[in-house]
Amino acid sequence: MFYDRLVAEVQPEREAFLALPVIQAGMRGEFTKEAYIGYLSEAFHHVRHTVPLIEMVRSRLGPGRASLIEALSNFSLERKGYENWILQDIKNSGGDSDKVRDGEPSEATEELLAYMYDQVTRHDPIGIFGMLYIVEITGSKLASQTVKQFMATLGLPRKCFSYLLTHSSEDMDNPDYFKTLMAQITDPAEQDCILRVAKHVYGLYGRIFQSIGKSAGI
Repeated sequence: MFYDRLVAEVQPEREAFLALPVIQAGMRGEFTKEAYIGYLSEAFHHVRHTVPLIEMVRSRLGPGRASLIEALSNFSLERKGYENWILQDIKNSGGDSDKVRDGEPSEATEELLAYMYDQVTRHDPIGIFGMLYIVEITGSKLASQTVKQFMATLGLPRKCFSYLLTHSSEDMDNPDYFKTLMAQITDPAEQDCILRVAKHVYGLYGRIFQSIGKSAGI
């Protein structure tokens, strides 16, 4: 099945991502509050573009893709307003949410956004599923594994983690659901596109975390 191929072929990129010092620190529960706020700040800047990107993809998918369009519609509906939750988490954690909201993302986050807009508008919009697999499936799994450690080690109350605590509760974040969607991708060219995007986004996503770690001295 294509999903199994996707998992297998991005394994080298996944291993490289998980080996990053900042990711290892997070998994050990050694994230600092500065790093956590840095993570939320970059998450704000790319999450606020998730719904617009999905809406662009929905408008570009051809006939006969009703189930994929429906899945993207549901995902878009679920993600509306997430950026506001992130800003509230930043504020509750002692960060400057206004500065984040009015500021600019890191160069790494900007590069990820530019790549995805280019992919959707100039190449094949189906490639967004490569991004969703990395940022949503992988990201939500990592979040669910680390959020309890963050809550214990950072000394912050539960209200500082609304984004992470809900990040893995939606349909698209369920690997079984995503696997079912990917079973519908039977065109080899579309499969290759999703794989190519997933591999590239893993690298870009890693760069975002590297910039967070560098700023936080990790």
